[in-house]
Amino acid sequence: EQNNKNNNPLNEKIRIISEACNKQNDGNSCLKLGTLYVAGESVEQDYKQAAIYFEKSCKQNIGQGCHNMGVLYNEGRGVEWSSTQHETANSYYEKACKLNYKDGCYNLGISYQKGKGTKQDYRKANNYYEKACKLKEYKGCYALGLSYSEGQGVKKSYQKANTYWIKACNNDVGEACFNLGILYNKGKGVKKDYRKANNFFEKACNLDIGMGCNNLGYSYEHAFGVKKDYQKALALFEKSCNLEEKMGCRNSGRLYSTGEGVEQNRYEARIYLRRACNWNDDWGCALLGILELEDNNLSEAMRYFRSSCNLGNKQACELYNKLKEQGF
Repeated sequence: EQNNKNNNPLNEKIRIISEACNKQNDGNSCLKLGTLYVAGESVEQDYKQAAIYFEKSCKQNIGQGCHNMGVLYNEGRGVEWSSTQHETANSYYEKACKLNYKDGCYNLGISYQKGKGTKQDYRKANNYYEKACKLKEYKGCYALGLSYSEGQGVKKSYQKANTYWIKACNNDVGEACFNLGILYNKGKGVKKDYRKANNFFEKACNLDIGMGCNNLGYSYEHAFGVKKDYQKALALFEKSCNLEEKMGCRNSGRLYSTGEGVEQNRYEARIYLRRACNWNDDWGCALLGILELEDNNLSEAMRYFRSSCNLGNKQACELYNKLKEQGF
């Protein structure tokens, strides 16, 4: 038994849970106790103690306890490091999955997909993703949709990807909503429909998927399925940037730089383009270079063109070499 954070005797709640776990072998109580030790709630945070109680919980066939042991082994917390710790993690995930704990199936799918602690096997990964999806772990539905969209371990099928992503999106997996937007925007496996695409981009954006905001902003800028509205486009680009999506930063900076449909503001343009460039966006660096060139800041222009060129932007390379030939 351990004292709480203030070194006082365990409070009544902890005492009751401990007794149920240690004396009555109640797996759910062991799970609760392990969770408290992970969170440092009512007791001092202690991953080793958490592992002891999750292990007891798992032995009582509590799927979440097995899954949590897998997470501890996967992250190397509260357990001894070994060269086979990921294999051990997978064994716990597998038991959790057999006990119909959805996160165990999903994490085991990731292990097989990435070849982490096991031989890479896309078909097995998809089997576990499918079981996770059926158990209402909707990230599993999303992952299975990705496999179908890329033909990874299954025959490529955008129609099937669409089916799984709809299930995931309807349950607030933002990445699935974004991918559905791409399908409808490009007409992959579905009839091209900008309005439907925008609806999915909007939901993705509302779920804080930065590219969803960016793509919806692009639709407003170019009147794809919506009435052209530069102000809405800019607001969406800015939200995308604030969600750390570099394309949103680039597009915000671009609109502020040109003043197309919005009030031109070169100061704001620089702020957004610097963020894009700092996140290795080649066009963010290139546009920043153009701004500096227009203001006759040649050394700064060359610096940003060089950065953009190093990121693979051929036009920036040409501008950099031209300035270099002129002796700058």
